[in-house]
Amino acid sequence: MAENTEITTRGRVGEEFELLLTLYRALIETKDLSSACSATLQIVCEFTGWDLGLAWVPAPGEKELTLFTAWHRDNANLVEFVEICQQRSFPPNVGMPGRVWARRKPEWTSNLAAEPSDLFPLAPFAALAGIKAGLGVPVLD
Repeated sequence: MAENTEITTRGRVGEEFELLLTLYRALIETKDLSSACSATLQIVCEFTGWDLGLAWVPAPGEKELTLFTAWHRDNANLVEFVEICQQRSFPPNVGMPGRVWARRKPEWTSNLAAEPSDLFPLAPFAALAGIKAGLGVPVLD
């Protein structure tokens, strides 16, 4: 049994190394921050099997976050969700993007439909798009 665990661990480490190598290659080939961010979202989403990835960044003046770029699988509902996100902004501590930004800590919810809309303002739109879970991860400098 220990041998199977070791093989599984080596396989996972190999997959993670391949992910990092793929990200590195993509990043050195990009020309700007937008391209780098888009490539990163696509690679991570494809690696994890996620249907959607969003990158929120501070707006000029850094008083709120706006959608910087997104990647999603070919799905009309996800296109509509991204369009809604492009019309929204989040100040610190508002919505998952604002909380993750202010707290500088990851946040996860496994059931967006069960979350109150005051904590997750995009939850009703996410539910319509078929998005069930959410993960926010800060990128720290």
